[in-house]
Amino acid sequence: MQPASSPGRCRPRALLTLLGQPVEDWAQIKAWSEDAFLQGAATDEQRQRFDTANDGLWAYSRDMVADRQRAPRDPEHDMVSALLATEADGQSLDPDLIAGVVRLLLAAGHRLHDLRDGDRAALPGPHPQRIRPACEPSPT
Repeated sequence: MQPASSPGRCRPRALLTLLGQPVEDWAQIKAWSEDAFLQGAATDEQRQRFDTANDGLWAYSRDMVADRQRAPRDPEHDMVSALLATEADGQSLDPDLIAGVVRLLLAAGHRLHDLRDGDRAALPGPHPQRIRPACEPSPT
């Protein structure tokens, strides 16, 4: 298995690029994402870290959805705006459901930098092209 920093891997900013968020948010997202896996931890300190991370991820996700509700982006190029424009059985998707999808992506997707070139080609829609600049091979 290639190390995450080797050529052919996505840089960590790829997930935020895909979501249309500032790459400068990455350090905080990564910290929250790692602590989000402490759910059910044995110590009070670890449970507190989980609670803080969970609250942070939910707030970030809800803020992102609220931002797209106020100022929608092109659904062809913005996943959150596309989800907000989607209907199921004639009903718009619940914004809390969309925030949950975003929260899941942030928590689980913080390892997106591990994607290999072939894996990126399997991503649907226009997103492989949008994510490519964040996934170019690192200079040696």
